[in-house]
Parts: sequence; C-alpha cells; structure tokens
Amino acid sequence: MSNPQTLRRADREATDHVKAVQTRRSLVEALRAAADLDLESPSVTWICRQAGVGRSTFYTHFATIEDLALFTITEAFAATAELDLSRRSAHEADRRTIARAGLARLAEAFDSGRDVIRYAIRIGSRGAVIERLVAEFMRLTGRTVALEYRDLPASKIDVLTAYVSAGTVRAFMLWLEEDAPDRDELIDQLLELLPPGLAR
Repeated sequence: MSNPQTLRRADREATDHVKAVQTRRSLVEALRAAADLDLESPSVTWICRQAGVGRSTFYTHFATIEDLALFTITEAFAATAELDLSRRSAHEADRRTIARAGLARLAEAFDSGRDVIRYAIRIGSRGAVIERLVAEFMRLTGRTVALEYRDLPASKIDVLTAYVSAGTVRAFMLWLEEDAPDRDELIDQLLELLPPGLAR
C-alpha cells in the first residue's frame, strides 16, 4: 500500500529522470555543434553555454568532454543490446537473423556517429576511444553471451564477451576510418566470425 510520501518520492524520481535525460540530450547536441564547427578543443564552459546548463550540471552527468563524446556514440549500443536480448529471450527469430539485425543497427549507430567518433579521437586519443567503446560494448554484450552460453562458467563467458566486443568494435572503427568494405559486406564478414551460439 502506498502512502502519500512514497507517491511523492516516486513522482520526484520520475521527474528527475526525465530532466536528466533532457539535460544529457542538450549536452549531446552541444557536442555535435562543436563537432560541426570543428572546434579545436571545446571547453566545458562552451559546451554548457550551448546546452543552456551550468558547469556543475555538466559534471553531474560527465567527468570530461571525452566522456560526453563516448556517451554520444555508445547511446545506441544500449538500445541495440536490449532489443537483441529481448528478441533472443522471446525466440522471435533464429540467431543468425537476430545477429544480422543487431549488426545492422550497430553499423547505423557507428555511421551516424562517424563525425562525433572522429571528433572524439581528435580531441582525445584513438586508443582511449576504442578502449572505452570496447568496455561499453562488453558491458552490454555480456548479458547476451550469458543467455546463449548458459552452461559456460563466468570466466569463459567473460573471455567470449571480450573477444566478440573487441573484434566488433575494432572492425567497425576500421570500417569508419577506411570506408571499406561496404556496410553489407562488413556485416556478412562479422556474422561469419561470431561464435555459433550467437549467430547460428
């Protein structure tokens, strides 16, 4: 049974969540504006002014501008991972079809984030960007690997997750930097390299 105080707390938490999402969206748009202007090294102050928020608000959400850039890129990873996990759990389609759709969504995310990725590398470092992308991909992919490989011990699931995540991210980064092969060919190549439990 809910009392008035519990209901007010729940309402406040929901309002805070919506406000946080809106704030992050404003900061992402400010970063995209910096990338469009090709600013050499945007300051937190510049980003905040563009987003219409205070510096303390920025630091509530992100530690650095590089963190903001990586959030901008990896935001789509979470949606892709959730949809993939949901489809696999519901047995909506065969693994290969689900894996292909997930890789297509990732290709779209990398392609639409191309300018921000290049910008994040320019204002930070390529190695740091790749490692952070791999870490985020691992965090999200681990659940799918655990679902499909229930009988494996956790240590082996971790190794498999690291292998899939690092390989996928690095392949997409090469694709962005070299513009080859074409998207469908890349998806086909990655699909063939995925472990059987994920794509067969």
